[in-house]
Amino acid sequence: MISQNALSSIKDTSGYRELRGKIANQTFFIDRDSTNFDAIVKRSNFEMQLGDYVNCVKDNNRLLQLNPNSGSAYCNRALAYCFLKEYKKAISDANKQVELEPEVAMSYYNRAYIKGEAGEYKSAIVDLDKAIAIRPDYYKAFANKGHMYSKLKNYEEAIKYYDKAISLNPNYLEPLLNRVIARYELKDYRRTISDYNKFMEVATFVTPETNDLYLMLQKAYEKIGDKENAELFKQKADAYLK
Repeated sequence: MISQNALSSIKDTSGYRELRGKIANQTFFIDRDSTNFDAIVKRSNFEMQLGDYVNCVKDNNRLLQLNPNSGSAYCNRALAYCFLKEYKKAISDANKQVELEPEVAMSYYNRAYIKGEAGEYKSAIVDLDKAIAIRPDYYKAFANKGHMYSKLKNYEEAIKYYDKAISLNPNYLEPLLNRVIARYELKDYRRTISDYNKFMEVATFVTPETNDLYLMLQKAYEKIGDKENAELFKQKADAYLK
């Protein structure tokens, strides 16, 4: 799923043009048969990747006209509404997905994600527990549960679930990154530094979020009296912003 910020970074690139081309290919088939369910599904997925959430909603409307019991169409429309910040509609569609697919862990995970975006953190945790009960190795659910506790500023509890997610998938960047932030919020500066190093062992690219970590690491090193490394991370942050 691509955010609006990420979308701006891929415009006029080969990736952007490739997605536009894939959308055009599916449109070719849909123009010849407006009931071509598979083509509409594919086009809506490409629209989601592109960040074209308005047209993604429209295509999932078409899918639900063709099949009112399509859980995947409710799921994708819910996520598109979420990215458009239309949370009431998003949660309504997510509820419908859960109703249609109550034994599918991702149904609860998706609803939890949307609730988290809407600021309903405690309710999101309830859904994540349901997802984990169905699928005990669901590392993304553990990571998101940690994130919900971070949003509630319960960083000790958050770290427990980040740890669990990392134990299930040591290369999953999200809990690795969020654990660094949680350690910093707890003023556990040495572990902030240690967890940052573990994050950077896995991360293969630098993002704006990584730059924020540079500033965080600068302060963490300052707190433990390591002026040399504090200056190093200050320079990294300054260089990244140039």
